[in-house]
Amino acid sequence: MPRSRVAALLLLGRAAAALSTRLTHCLQLAQRPWVDGAAPTGLVADVCCDHGYLAAELSSLGRAVVAVDACADPLANCRRHYAWRGLEPVAFVLGDGVAAVQRDERLPWCETAVVAGVGARTTAKIVD
Repeated sequence: MPRSRVAALLLLGRAAAALSTRLTHCLQLAQRPWVDGAAPTGLVADVCCDHGYLAAELSSLGRAVVAVDACADPLANCRRHYAWRGLEPVAFVLGDGVAAVQRDERLPWCETAVVAGVGARTTAKIVD
């Protein structure tokens, strides 16, 4: 295994240590290489970002992240967590799901969307 890949996996392990098991799994899936072996590098939308733990971990790993929530209070929690970590996302978006990211012309195309912490029906509405 190339040395840089080992270092990335060690870093991912350290970052994931601060997350719950569920969010650690989401982090690993968002960082999983594509079928051709290429690492994902595009924009990640953390939809229903809540506290921002997952979004901040992805940002700390060098991913471009948009933190999205339909409610102002969870988005404010996410902003505080980013500030505490000394990180900055591409954007904080107050809106409903991936569509809110797509409507913002300043943002690039969303390569990966993570919808964690909501039920299946809500997820279906967000992704649709």
